[in-house]
Amino acid sequence: MAKDHKKDKDNSDNTEIKENPHLFQPGQSGNPSGRPKGARSKFGEKFVLDFIDHWEQHGPQVLDELAENKPAEYARVAVAILPKIIEFDDETKDILKQAISQDIPFADIRKHAENTKRLDS
Repeated sequence: MAKDHKKDKDNSDNTEIKENPHLFQPGQSGNPSGRPKGARSKFGEKFVLDFIDHWEQHGPQVLDELAENKPAEYARVAVAILPKIIEFDDETKDILKQAISQDIPFADIRKHAENTKRLDS
């Protein structure tokens, strides 16, 4: 009679797996020396410094190209760098509330704000 390999496979002995289910015991590290202190921050600092150098050389041109060719992405970048909560003084809050209640376009609000700043100067 032919041997049923599937049956043998299902009944196979997995004692090695049962005896040592984890490679490392609890509390035992696979890398006892660990990452050197400051390694991550050194990389981050270097990255930021490199990025600043690159931005100073190419940033304005990149923004110009993005604004011209991909205005939605340009707006997404602008929103991403703004603080999550913007604090307004009382006068600005009043102007915005009036503009919203009267359905005034943003361009008109901006013109009003620019004119107000010029008068204050």
